[in-house]
Amino acid sequence: MSFWEGKTMNVLRKITNIVLLNILWLISALPIVTAGVATLSMYGVIRNWFWYDDPSVVRNFFRQFKRHFKQGMTTVLCWFMIGALLIWDFIYFLSIPSSVKIIFISLTSFAFVLYLMVSAYLFIMMVHHHVSGMKAIKKAFIYAFLNVKTTIAIILMYSVLALLFFFSVFIMLMAVVPIIMITYKFALLSFQNHLEKEEQLLLPFSK
Repeated sequence: MSFWEGKTMNVLRKITNIVLLNILWLISALPIVTAGVATLSMYGVIRNWFWYDDPSVVRNFFRQFKRHFKQGMTTVLCWFMIGALLIWDFIYFLSIPSSVKIIFISLTSFAFVLYLMVSAYLFIMMVHHHVSGMKAIKKAFIYAFLNVKTTIAIILMYSVLALLFFFSVFIMLMAVVPIIMITYKFALLSFQNHLEKEEQLLLPFSK
């Protein structure tokens, strides 16, 4: 029996893989401009864990990095910039003395909520359904409203990461992969529910 066999060793192997993937994501995202590629690569590895029970991390991550490089450097990077711009606008509108700032704050807040809802499915959509650009954004927008409860659950998980940042940056960074795994599982349930609804709608026509 090898060292990695057995239930206890299997748990240790999974924990080791999670930590290793977290480190690979962090190192790859540090240059900032590659943050989108690193994030899609992380999602790709997690997808293979769920669907193919593929235990590899390093080889799998860099294979995903190469596959999603164009998407990450275009769609995802632009998406991150939009999010940063919305946050900057919100902070700016809070600081202006004008009495009409409540209107701008409300509009920015509404836009940011929509941004978070689309973000709940965007990266998973690009990796799981192999779509990119505006098509991925449109599909993510639709799914965000098809199952609002799941969307809220995913946003709450993202919020946990944001809150952890204020307590400990190290803990927050190490929690990225586990939390993304949970959100991915939520998204898969949403996809499954959507397929079941489609089958129920098409059932009368198939008879």
